[in-house]
Amino acid sequence: MHLRLDVDVQKLETEKLRKGKNKAEEDLKKIREEKIKADRWERKFQEA
Repeated sequence: MHLRLDVDVQKLETEKLRKGKNKAEEDLKKIREEKIKADRWERKFQEA
């Protein structure tokens, strides 16, 4: 009985960590996209 509960808890924790990792990866992608945009604007500004 205790082992079954431990397994269930570990599964829930793993899923929670997986979701957190996915969210972090999405956020990182958005940050990279914004940095690329900022770099483009900076180059345009320097060219002017």
